[in-house]
Amino acid sequence: MYKSVLENPLCLEGFELQHILEYPENFSNSTGNNSVVTRMKQGLELYNDKFLSDLRFVIPEDGKFTITADVRAAMKKRVKYQPVSEVQTDYKVLQAQCTCAVGVVPAYCKHVFTLLHAISDYSKQKLYAAPTAKLQTWHQPKAVKTVPLPCQEVFGKPSTYEGPSNTNFNWGALKDFSLPIFDACMESVEAKYKLTIPLPAVACSNIGINEFPDDLTLRKMLFINMHYSKDLSELHEIEKKTVEQKSLEWQNGRKIHLTGSNIKDIATRVKDFENLAASIRRKKDMDISFIPAVAYGIQNEEYVRQWYIARNPQCVVRKTGLVIHPVYQYIAASPDGLIKSGDDYMLLEIK
Repeated sequence: MYKSVLENPLCLEGFELQHILEYPENFSNSTGNNSVVTRMKQGLELYNDKFLSDLRFVIPEDGKFTITADVRAAMKKRVKYQPVSEVQTDYKVLQAQCTCAVGVVPAYCKHVFTLLHAISDYSKQKLYAAPTAKLQTWHQPKAVKTVPLPCQEVFGKPSTYEGPSNTNFNWGALKDFSLPIFDACMESVEAKYKLTIPLPAVACSNIGINEFPDDLTLRKMLFINMHYSKDLSELHEIEKKTVEQKSLEWQNGRKIHLTGSNIKDIATRVKDFENLAASIRRKKDMDISFIPAVAYGIQNEEYVRQWYIARNPQCVVRKTGLVIHPVYQYIAASPDGLIKSGDDYMLLEIK
């Protein structure tokens, strides 16, 4: 009865490429060396491309292992072949056969060599020594599932204050008043900005590092110099101007910078980078505020900021704009707030 290598170790620790090469010596003179070498190479390619699965074997009783696996056909996705090989405990391959059209004994088809390469790699990586038992979980704490709740229930109940009963106040007459309270309200954003540090906050030179290719067109060079070669004072000014994150300047700034929503696509892409760049550019022009999760976050950002201030009155919390990396200036972020607690600073991100 066949045993899977996932449940029982295949104890062929010394099986290697040399033993694969010795196998076709018995019949390579009659079939042609070139044919054997070609099929060995094809077998290695099939193994590297993960065409083989379910490696299994029969525990030897007569001094030899009977090993088999499933190998998908190269040209037919739904067809699988089962090559079988007999290997002695001294690693000599006795014979092999396969269910494909040319798999009669002694078989030297590419599926047989796929199986032999799998055995060699299994031995080379010492997978026979890997643990197969499932780890005990009785001593581990059980996972606690949380139930999503409305923001108001998490952070506290909303105020029950209904406001003044007389709403016939003439707001247009405010332009004729000059009271300190109005000046303080108008300058509250500026005051909070002065109490904190400007962003980006980093100790570095005022000029970014140029890591762009040398063979760029004139148009691309001008674009880079215009948008990605700013000094720290300019970056601070951009962040200050884009505090209201729905402004036109904030939206235009995000279009020409990579943000957190793009990082996964970039990190996992291995080809077609031009198509990826075009896709990112298209998404930058899309309005995603209609997505329920995004709309919920936008709606509750100010509420959470005020809740945090109420719970931590010793802290200063201000809105932030578009924060551009001072060195790699094609990267940017838009945190939901900057918190100052004593001499420490933290970013606020509301989810």
